[in-house]
Amino acid sequence: MGCRQSDGRIVPLIATNNAGGKPRENRSSRFLPCKTISRGKHYLYAEIENVMETKLARIAQLSAENPDMVFTSVGHLINYDMLKDCNASMDGDKAVGIDGITKEDYEKNLDENLKELVERLKSKTYRPKPARRVEIPKDNGKTRPLSIYCYEDKLVQEALRRILEAVFEPHFYDEMMGFRPNRNCHKALRKLNVMIEKNSTNHILDVTAKSCAYHYSTFSEIL
Repeated sequence: MGCRQSDGRIVPLIATNNAGGKPRENRSSRFLPCKTISRGKHYLYAEIENVMETKLARIAQLSAENPDMVFTSVGHLINYDMLKDCNASMDGDKAVGIDGITKEDYEKNLDENLKELVERLKSKTYRPKPARRVEIPKDNGKTRPLSIYCYEDKLVQEALRRILEAVFEPHFYDEMMGFRPNRNCHKALRKLNVMIEKNSTNHILDVTAKSCAYHYSTFSEIL
């Protein structure tokens, strides 16, 4: 991989010692929040082997090392290459949205569809279509609502998920299991088992999201 000139405000500077020719670290350099960096020299525009995963990994690294960093320009990452990769990862057997377009239908003219989608995203004319709502039966006889989105909207959602995951995933506690990559209910139960049996535990609180929202609103009224 070829060498490129670094922006001193982003990458810690490595100066040359005039006497011995050895690299000397500039200790005063540090990573700065994104809002202080001009668009022309934004570190996210650096081409590292031209691999999208490398850029997302770089975002995750910066987010982990700099908890107070403010990411203000990541929308450009949703480009043709990312959307094409999102399309490849999609399950073609999922239910379709209100437009009735399947993955197979979308792929019949994939290149043009993705290019047109990118243009709408850039010009801010992209508008997601309404979701199709269905009721999924539960074991207790009740139902839970499920929103089924159109295929193109699923691509944009997946791209956003990847970016937001890179930014925020490093800040979650290891015990947080809900809707995180490489985690599931079985791992949550194993983690809970270790915490209860091997750690000092005095209280266990079991609540649902609905109960949590109710208690929070009640607590806010008390305050």
